[in-house]
Amino acid sequence: MEHIDSFSIMQSPSIELSEAEILEMDDLRCAWMNTLSFDFLLTRACNFRCCHCLQDRFTGMLSKDQFIQSVEQIRKMKDQVLVLSGGEPLSHPEIDPIIKYLIDINMPFSFVTNGSILRDDTIELLSHAPVSISLSLDGPEAVHDRQRRHAGAFQKLNHSLDRCNKHQLEVVIIASISKDNVSHLDWLADFCCRRGVSSLRIQPIHAEGKAMKLYNEGRLLDQDGLTSMYRKIIDLSGEYIGRLSISCLGSFKSDIAAHGCRLGVKFGSACHNRSAPWPHSFGIDCEGNILPLVPYLPGQWSIGNISSDNIQNALMAYYRSDNHIRLLRLLRLIYHEITQSDGGDYFDLGFALIERMKGMSLHVEN
Repeated sequence: MEHIDSFSIMQSPSIELSEAEILEMDDLRCAWMNTLSFDFLLTRACNFRCCHCLQDRFTGMLSKDQFIQSVEQIRKMKDQVLVLSGGEPLSHPEIDPIIKYLIDINMPFSFVTNGSILRDDTIELLSHAPVSISLSLDGPEAVHDRQRRHAGAFQKLNHSLDRCNKHQLEVVIIASISKDNVSHLDWLADFCCRRGVSSLRIQPIHAEGKAMKLYNEGRLLDQDGLTSMYRKIIDLSGEYIGRLSISCLGSFKSDIAAHGCRLGVKFGSACHNRSAPWPHSFGIDCEGNILPLVPYLPGQWSIGNISSDNIQNALMAYYRSDNHIRLLRLLRLIYHEITQSDGGDYFDLGFALIERMKGMSLHVEN
């Protein structure tokens, strides 16, 4: 898509928030504050170099003390959810003390791991935690090892899954999908059922980071391929109903057009369930920046830093600020572009928004 600057965002009549909506946001402020999740980029370090990795560097770490300081502020808010991200979060040198802390305060959390360094003592620790573990699996052994660029990756994941099952830990399988492994969706669903996993999440690989090489080689799914993949997921969901929950980032245009409130295109009285406006999640990166949506946006989108700002105060100042309104207008603009295009039926509006935010050159005031 072409570059969008701040002038076109502010002037396009198709994406303006009405005065009534902006005023109504005040009424939704409390609901918004009570429904946020927080994604902590604990470390960029990773022992794998997957061919589709989003990271452009592998250095940086949030210390345990910084993490605890942040969570102590977050836990004063209502019903918050934590995600531990990487890199490989289990490679953080203080991961066990971090987990022990979350157990002590009974804070639910989740994280994604490649499963290769999930130690027995960590699994024993996790068995006492309110945790959901997501294991990355892309297909049968040869396919998975090739995509993860790590000999023995499949066997290590299999061993970790055995130990998670032994301790009755909740496990989600996450599959990153391209043309190289889209034919293995049936295998992935069958594997989950055979191994006692009740949730499978499909993530199409996007042209970003190391995956740009896959894109240039024509190995990523095009719009027709994405639509076919999504229809296959719907078929598998029906086939495995009651045994396996299958989800996918993205949806059909008709679904989003009918329920724009799912992604914040509509909110409040403009939607059927009076949802709160986006973002519903915030990221905290290795440098302590507080970022809307995810912890790997450019620093220009930062609404504060945990070293100098109270998180709740930063959120309150951000809500309905010029930057928040700008994000909502950008979301509507992208929604309008995609739904009016002649491309395939499937799209991921959230990813499209993040990609546009990462590429924008406009200056954002803190």
